[in-house]
Amino acid sequence: MKANQKIEVLLPVLSSLPFELEFNENILDVIKELVSTTYMFPLEAEQLNTHPVRVKFRLLDKDDPRINSLNTIGRRQYYILVYTELEIIDQPIEGIVDWNIPSIEFWTEITVNHFIKRLYDFILCINIARVGTFEVAQGIAYINNQFYKKTNMMISNFRDVSLFTQKTKWPPLDNMEIKVV
Repeated sequence: MKANQKIEVLLPVLSSLPFELEFNENILDVIKELVSTTYMFPLEAEQLNTHPVRVKFRLLDKDDPRINSLNTIGRRQYYILVYTELEIIDQPIEGIVDWNIPSIEFWTEITVNHFIKRLYDFILCINIARVGTFEVAQGIAYINNQFYKKTNMMISNFRDVSLFTQKTKWPPLDNMEIKVV
């Protein structure tokens, strides 16, 4: 048995702080690149029917009702929806027959958690390619349009590194292609 699962992760991308306004242009450039490109995530798992997984990004309108479910942290945010479809293969799991829980639910949870981890690995890659431009507040993951769980905030020191190198003019930091990193 196979199950197609539509996975969506709503990510609030943080804008720059008032004293770092030059980052807003960089943040918007990264968002434009993300929404104009399809990415292939190396999501290797025996319960998946397709490897790698095709992932797309979309900028949400501010009136999207899902945004109201997010906690706000006082900084302006851009809302991105990351989405994919996963075809999960149901495989028997020893020891759960007596639990009256379909094994596909376990495989779905394991696979979606793996996808979210890969998404956060990708966010780290964005911050390496475009130093310090991409920070996200706590987001929300959905499976087939149903709330699944909240995702973690990810703020790094990359932005501080970028500000320091701009101030000291050393070492020079160049942008890299996100897909390459």
